[in-house]
Amino acid sequence: MKEISILGKSVPVFALVLAGLAVVGTAALLTYYGTITSTVDVHQSILLDGQDVNTGSLTISDGPFHPAPGGEKFCFDHSLTNQMSIDGQVNLVTTCSNDIGNGQDCSGVTTSFLKSADYSFQYSVGDIDVTVEDTGDSIKWTYTGGTQMSVAINYPNGFVIHTSDGNCPTSGWYYSIDGGASCSALPSWVTVTGSEGDSVKTVSIKKSALDDTFKWHGYSVKDGTEVWIGIGPDNGGNWTPKFTAIIWGTLTSPVSLQSEQTLPFRSCYDFAIDIWPGIYTITTNVVPG
Repeated sequence: MKEISILGKSVPVFALVLAGLAVVGTAALLTYYGTITSTVDVHQSILLDGQDVNTGSLTISDGPFHPAPGGEKFCFDHSLTNQMSIDGQVNLVTTCSNDIGNGQDCSGVTTSFLKSADYSFQYSVGDIDVTVEDTGDSIKWTYTGGTQMSVAINYPNGFVIHTSDGNCPTSGWYYSIDGGASCSALPSWVTVTGSEGDSVKTVSIKKSALDDTFKWHGYSVKDGTEVWIGIGPDNGGNWTPKFTAIIWGTLTSPVSLQSEQTLPFRSCYDFAIDIWPGIYTITTNVVPG
C-alpha cells in the first residue's frame, strides 16, 4: 500500500482521499429555501365586440351593404371593452384595397368612426315636462303630463311614434311615416311605456334607426288643449322642427378607455358619388395603443 509521509508520519493515500471527500460533503450549501408556483387564467385586456381570442373570432365583418352604390354611407355598431383595473388605449388602423387595377386606389372611400355624444335635453311647455336622454343603445323621450304623446323624427320626411289621439282605429301606440303609411304597428326598434291617459309615457328609439344628427318635435294634449313641443311656423309660414339632436360624434385614434369601461362606437363607410366600381376591401385592426 502506497503511503505518504506527513509531519514525519506515514499516512496511507486512500485515507487522505476519504478525508477529502468528508470535507467536500460537510461544505455543501442549500441552493433554495422553497418554491412558489402560480397558475393564472389570463384574459384579453381589451375586447372588440366582446370577443376574446380564446372564445370567439377576432375578425368582425361589417355588412351587408345591400348593395353599395356610389354616394351611399353605411354605418355598423361595435363596442370596445376594457377589462383591466387600469385605463387602457387602442389604435384603429385602417387599410383599403380593391380589385380594379388601372392605378385606381381607394380615394373614393372614406372610413370614419363615431362615438356616442350622450345627447340629453329638458324642456317644459303647456304644463308638459319633456326629458330626453341617451340610455346606451337608444334615445328615450319621457313626457310627464298630458293624455297623448308623439315623437316626430325629421319632419316632413321622417316618421312619428305616437298614441292614437283619435286618429287611429283603436287606442294604443302606432308608427306612421310622413306622407306614407299611418297607424302601423310599432317596429322592433321602438319601445314604449304608459298608455293614453297615463301621466307619464316614454318612447325609446334604437340609435341604429336614427341618423347621427336629426331634427325632432313632439305633441301632447293637456286638459283638452293641443300642446306642440319644439315646432312652429317659420318666416314663410312652414312648420319647422326647432330641436336638433346630435347623438354620434367623431371618434379619433388613439381611443382611451377607462377601467372596466365599455365604449359603443360605429364604423362608417362613405362612398363617393363618382367612385370607380369594383370590389373594395376595407380592414381596420384594433391594436394596443
